[in-house]
Amino acid sequence: MSSNISDRAMVSPKAKIGDGCVIYPFAYVEDDVVIGDDCIIYPFVSILNGTRMGKGNKVHQGAVLAAIPQDFHFTGEASELIIGDYNTFRENVIVNRATHKDGQTVIGSYNFLMEGAHISHDTKVGDHDVFGYGTKIAGDCEIGNGVIFSSGSSRTATLAWATSPCSRPEPPSARMCRHSSSPVERPWNTVVPIIR
Repeated sequence: MSSNISDRAMVSPKAKIGDGCVIYPFAYVEDDVVIGDDCIIYPFVSILNGTRMGKGNKVHQGAVLAAIPQDFHFTGEASELIIGDYNTFRENVIVNRATHKDGQTVIGSYNFLMEGAHISHDTKVGDHDVFGYGTKIAGDCEIGNGVIFSSGSSRTATLAWATSPCSRPEPPSARMCRHSSSPVERPWNTVVPIIR
């Protein structure tokens, strides 16, 4: 099985594209990129060096993956953006790659990033998270599993952790408030960070 890549897309011959992908016209894919099977890359998307994307991801118009980090310590070193499987990056989402050599920004699997969300350098995002319109996550944050950020949220610290089972300690910077008495009542174990 091969991929359907528009002849009007700018895809480097050095990029590794999996089977069953669709890459629309005017998408831009650089040399040091890996895109897994069955991904859809819509027009005007930029997938830059250092991106390692799993299978079944959808990247919508205007999104930029592995953008150069907005960090004064960045000196041009090779770093990565690691993306799991079945994520949706809606219009104008920006995700920065890591700042330093061998560093990684990580997006887990089954996440939904709404229009205009921005995940900064060296951030680690878990699975099944939702980032509302315009959500901004600063660099070096850790976001657990099943976290929902409302539109326009901004976070600058490690605020959300997996809640079921409670396999990780609560971070000192936040208190978690569960919205479910049982892990099976919701598709995700929602946590709401409360800053003290």
